Amino acid sequence: MGQLDVSIIDDLPGFVQGEQYTISKAERIKTERLSFDGVRVVAKTKKGEDHAEMLWFRDRVGARTKLGAFVTEFGTDTNAWLGKKFEVVTWTEGNREITALTR
Repeated sequence: MGQLDVSIIDDLPGFVQGEQYTISKAERIKTERLSFDGVRVVAKTKKGEDHAEMLWFRDRVGARTKLGAFVTEFGTDTNAWLGKKFEVVTWTEGNREITALTR
């Protein structure tokens, strides 16, 4: 069988309402099997703990979706998101909102 071409990502907790974060990574991920496409955002809390969320990509998104919340606050260039600070205002299904603490 030989070597497997696979990488393991950290199974990190998701974002929490009321918490402040600093974005340390925003990487585009496209799954091989079902071709899901998204951005995995990893961010650190003030205590230095990593949290992560998948922001699934669509051509058009509402402002209250995961991806829409980030695009609304930081724009569409995910490279520019690195180092940005934000607070989670609300993080429930269909009602996602963050506030940028740095732009």
